[in-house]
Amino acid sequence: MNRLSRKTKLLYGVAGIGDSALYSLMGNFALFFFTTVAGIDPAVAGAIVAIGAVWDVVSGSFVGYISDKTKSSMGRRKPFLLAATFPLAVCCSLIFIVIDASQAVRYAYYIFMFIAFWTGYSVFFVPYTAWGAELTDNYEERTELRGIVYIFYSIGSAFGTALPPIIVDLLMQWGARVETGWLSVGIFVGVVSAAAIFITGWMVHDPEHMAAADHEDDAEHSASGGKGRFKGLSAAADILRNYGQVLRFKPARLIVLTSVFYLISNSIMMADRMYFFTYNMELTAKEVSLIMLVMQVVSVLLVPPLIRINRVLDKRTLCIGGIGMSVACLTIYGFIGVSSVPHLLLLFFIYGIGSICYWQLIPSMLYDVCDADKLANGTDRAGLIISMQGLSESVFEAVGFQILGILLHLTGFQTDAARQSLETMQCIHVSFTFIPAFFALLALLMMIRYPITRTKHAEIIKNLQQK
Repeated sequence: MNRLSRKTKLLYGVAGIGDSALYSLMGNFALFFFTTVAGIDPAVAGAIVAIGAVWDVVSGSFVGYISDKTKSSMGRRKPFLLAATFPLAVCCSLIFIVIDASQAVRYAYYIFMFIAFWTGYSVFFVPYTAWGAELTDNYEERTELRGIVYIFYSIGSAFGTALPPIIVDLLMQWGARVETGWLSVGIFVGVVSAAAIFITGWMVHDPEHMAAADHEDDAEHSASGGKGRFKGLSAAADILRNYGQVLRFKPARLIVLTSVFYLISNSIMMADRMYFFTYNMELTAKEVSLIMLVMQVVSVLLVPPLIRINRVLDKRTLCIGGIGMSVACLTIYGFIGVSSVPHLLLLFFIYGIGSICYWQLIPSMLYDVCDADKLANGTDRAGLIISMQGLSESVFEAVGFQILGILLHLTGFQTDAARQSLETMQCIHVSFTFIPAFFALLALLMMIRYPITRTKHAEIIKNLQQK
């Protein structure tokens, strides 16, 4: 396979802005918005966020299955990116509206909007991630491609984490209500994200060998009279059968379990940190935004060294080292406490190394798993494998949000209070340090057992080419 051009890599990476901005906004602020602005009990708010994430499991499974079987003049993955843009922009905006209605109506509204949002996100995310596996099969180039995505991902994360408090605070200074500020955030992030996804979907083109393969598949599809067309229950059964096969495949099972445990850790920390900033450290909106922005800048600066290190060490080794540093850092600060902004920045710097290793390397490693699965089973099902990994992430992210919501509820979190009780703040501290450290440790143990190294992947590609 020919190497990708720099232009293709950059254009593919642009959609990372949309991915990260949407994901960061929901992960950092949805629970906080529901509890402190919309006035919803933390346990109920956690359940609402969890329901949306679990629905992502269902929609992502079908999207992966359908995109694997899609044949069009634009390729397998591109149509899904283009179709997702407008719904994502609309749903992201409507989630951050405060509904003046009974509790039952408000709950129903936010559940519906979360389901609609995660459906749109699945339609984009699964084909987008699977597309990367098809653009290149080169071990190092996949890491480079994901590194470029991560740079754009950091830009999107700034839109989804650093800018929201600034926008809300600025609009309130101009006389707007807090509800107007959060609606403006939803509109801004939704529009920017949709535009980024559209750019990638419109401007990235499949390599010639992929287009040729699609045409061959189209001919076979026509000759067979359209057999294998998507049909409700039979497709669901086929998806479950394929999932069972993939989970029996050791590399896939271990990469999925790594994601499961890391995402529980990450979702609890992401959702909790706004509570930690607001109540435990009593930071202003500007201070929170500045800290978030510094985190994203540091993340971008760390990507090039990571890519260079990957040319010497394989992805598995880097992931073990990065996640291990996160576990150690969170545990230490769990015991000594985070007493100042410099301590907070140091925690995020060390934790961020593990985070970069996860977000940049795990998708690239998942591409390697797709190759190994194709060799072992003779079937190209990258979309399905990506969706299964996304399924696991969504289910256990939901677990993370629900854990935090229940803990806040049990420790007496007050939705309209400027200060919280000592018990609640202790809960916030533990949820910011010890609990994420525990689940990150489980992720680390799974990664230690992961078998695909650079040498092993080279053998896989060689065997695939000889088939």
